[in-house]
Amino acid sequence: MVHAFIAERLLKKIGGMEKYTHCSNGKELFDLLITLEENLPDLILLDINMPVWDAWEFLEARNKFPRWYTIPTFIVSSSTDWADRDKAETFGLRDHYIVKPLTSEKIAPLFELNDC
Repeated sequence: MVHAFIAERLLKKIGGMEKYTHCSNGKELFDLLITLEENLPDLILLDINMPVWDAWEFLEARNKFPRWYTIPTFIVSSSTDWADRDKAETFGLRDHYIVKPLTSEKIAPLFELNDC
């Protein structure tokens, strides 16, 4: 929960994001995205280890919704294990892998690269 608070503060400060939604797990995020017709989020940050559905389960489900590929998605994890980075690559997210803790230096490029 502390990481979510830090992420929110950094996103608002650096990216100027006015709206921030925190989902407790991948299934909750999936259900939220299903309800959104056109107002998809500008950015998704996924922790690998979430209850109910972890990041990998969410990404598997995301594969069925091509319009969600337009949402810049990043994995934010404390894991430095190369196996996790390799798995991120299977979802096209190898270069979208951020190791915690989140900092201004790690967040700022997300807005430059993805035009958020």
